[in-house]
Amino acid sequence: MAGVRAFFVLPLALIASACGRGADPGPARGGAVVTDPSWGGVFAAFPGARRLCSQHVTGDPMHIEWTAYATDRPIAEVVAFYEKNGGGHAVERDGAGLRLRAPADWVLSIHPKDGTYPRCEVAPAAGDATVIIVSHAVGRPIPG
Repeated sequence: MAGVRAFFVLPLALIASACGRGADPGPARGGAVVTDPSWGGVFAAFPGARRLCSQHVTGDPMHIEWTAYATDRPIAEVVAFYEKNGGGHAVERDGAGLRLRAPADWVLSIHPKDGTYPRCEVAPAAGDATVIIVSHAVGRPIPG
């Protein structure tokens, strides 16, 4: 019986630690340059952007997974890149920034480093100018 309990407890502990708020299992945590050509298979990755961290926020019945990226490039340059490489997704201007909305509840938003956006345990570097947030809502609200 003890072996059966260990069989279930360890995987549950690993799942809880990987899915908890602030979890970031990836090797690119806190500064590695992103080499993937796309983020989530949905948005073009901004050249030279660095992954800061990822978080998973649990809700009922929806939850959100998001990842923050930073770049030293000015926000106008990042916005221009996504206006050109938006992949046909819905584009919304947001002050100096931009928001792309893709099917299946994917959102990419561009923010000045000193602006308002979800924060995590890894801050942008002193020389960074722009933060990019890629988020994905999982689950759907229950109709009321």
